[in-house]
Amino acid sequence: MGTLFDVGVLSREAFDAIEFDAALTGDHRAAAQQMTMLADTGTQTPAMPRAEAYTRAGEQWLLADDPAEAANGFMRALEDGGLADVDPRAQLARALFMMDRAGEAEALIQRLAAEPP
Repeated sequence: MGTLFDVGVLSREAFDAIEFDAALTGDHRAAAQQMTMLADTGTQTPAMPRAEAYTRAGEQWLLADDPAEAANGFMRALEDGGLADVDPRAQLARALFMMDRAGEAEALIQRLAAEPP
């Protein structure tokens, strides 16, 4: 992978660079691992809440075709309770479908559909 960041603070720029490298190299697994490590250890900021970091890591796990790790990332984002640009529950439903857990995914989608936008 291209650049390794020595980051103590979560930043959109670092995550953007990791995603860019993954798009160039196709190594989404390495990107997901790096993002997960940063989400676990980095200090969140108003610009980059921890929930956003876990959601973005989960998206890379999906691209790496590892829905179980992706679901773990989305669950950690939900447990954190912070803000994320994309609702991690929608991505969690996708991971559940990929793991042949359609009943859980459909129930989650129904709960999302019942909530006001």
